[in-house]
Amino acid sequence: MDSQSDFKFYAAYMAYSETWDDNRSEEARVRLNELIASLRAGRASYEEFYSDLSQFRRQPSSLHRDRIQSRSKRDYRRSEKRSARDSRYRK
Repeated sequence: MDSQSDFKFYAAYMAYSETWDDNRSEEARVRLNELIASLRAGRASYEEFYSDLSQFRRQPSSLHRDRIQSRSKRDYRRSEKRSARDSRYRK
């Protein structure tokens, strides 16, 4: 299972493994084992696998997005000019 020759299956196995570790319920683990076995045997597609796997995965506790702070090009250029000027005269 650790072979990375089939990347899609390897990614699915990693998702399965993480989900299996997070679940302590024996019924959930049995169902997860069935899911990965059916994927490996070709009885299920990757879409079906991930669809069924999603019910066992932990959902993020908060759905917030971090705001990215940026500066305008003018402010950036101004600060670069200032630091270049300061470095020239500090020598």
